[in-house]
Amino acid sequence: MADLIFLIDQETQEPIKVEPESFADIGIKEREDLEQWVIDHPELLGEDLLVITSEFDRFDKTHRRLDILALDSNLSSDSKGILAIIELKLDANRSLADQQAIRYAAFCSTIKMEDIVGLLAKRLKESSDDASTRICDFLGVDELPKLGNHPRIILAAGSLDDSELTSCVLWLRTFGVDISCVELTPYRLPKSSQIILVPRTIIPLPEAIDYVIGVEQKEAAEVRSITGSFFDRGNFDNPELDNRLKATLNRPGNLTPRLVKLLEILLSEDKKWEREEIKQKLFNEEHIGSDIGQTGRYLSNLSQFLTKKSNSHLRQVIEFTSDGGGQMKDNYRIIPEYHDLLKALIDEWNNGRALSKKLV
Repeated sequence: MADLIFLIDQETQEPIKVEPESFADIGIKEREDLEQWVIDHPELLGEDLLVITSEFDRFDKTHRRLDILALDSNLSSDSKGILAIIELKLDANRSLADQQAIRYAAFCSTIKMEDIVGLLAKRLKESSDDASTRICDFLGVDELPKLGNHPRIILAAGSLDDSELTSCVLWLRTFGVDISCVELTPYRLPKSSQIILVPRTIIPLPEAIDYVIGVEQKEAAEVRSITGSFFDRGNFDNPELDNRLKATLNRPGNLTPRLVKLLEILLSEDKKWEREEIKQKLFNEEHIGSDIGQTGRYLSNLSQFLTKKSNSHLRQVIEFTSDGGGQMKDNYRIIPEYHDLLKALIDEWNNGRALSKKLV
């Protein structure tokens, strides 16, 4: 059911109901209009996406065309890029859009990051180096990550009034398939040729929570919160720990200054810091990120950096909680016995950086 929208007449103060329309009734075409709108404004889908290409047909042994291939702004728990398969319909009723999208997700599961760079460079008519830089900036990383083999699926349509499709989507989600549905409803303004386009995510949505929870409780083990010991922690003596921490702080790239800012926040007060609290401080006080969304991506990348197998020395000095899958971290805290060591190393890092700036 479409959202109710009312305009208020400023002269009479009376509400005027704005009626929803169908794309077919107002002459909107799927490829020329709807697809181009999403390419130009992917935020219509309520997601932070980088469009890589459209009408993608480079699949082996099939001539099917994927509407839009995009890259998610988040990385997976193992620091890999996530593709987004976007299937568009003017009306999803009896369209089998879910089946199409599943096929495309399977087809795209073997795509490599170098392929994505080439496709983006072709679409934007820029060099591969520029495309690589654009992707790194979008993801908030220093180097191009590998691509994971579990693409997301986004079904978007002017109408998603198809119980068969939505039931299938809800069922797939219980098996960990990241699939969502977005309804894009057009409204015609009274006495005007202008159209208002209202996007609305209907899956996942509050009405579906009880269904999903019920099935998950029946078929999956209860997810429990556990500490950072989910990941192997280091057990280095002080000299070795000092050397490993120095090597990390001397690591080239943009991630290191962000890591220092994170450590400074954690050192500023001996307590458990919530993720949202850290994100706000990074953005408002440390000016990390051009907007709060980018700050969140940078924090996610730092979190993933902390959980790399090679960084057990960082987990020796920083504790945090994690969900059962190890994906979402929270309640960060510097272990008190390492407080002085970390503070001394960060002071040394800041002094060295200030000296380098003077010498330039």
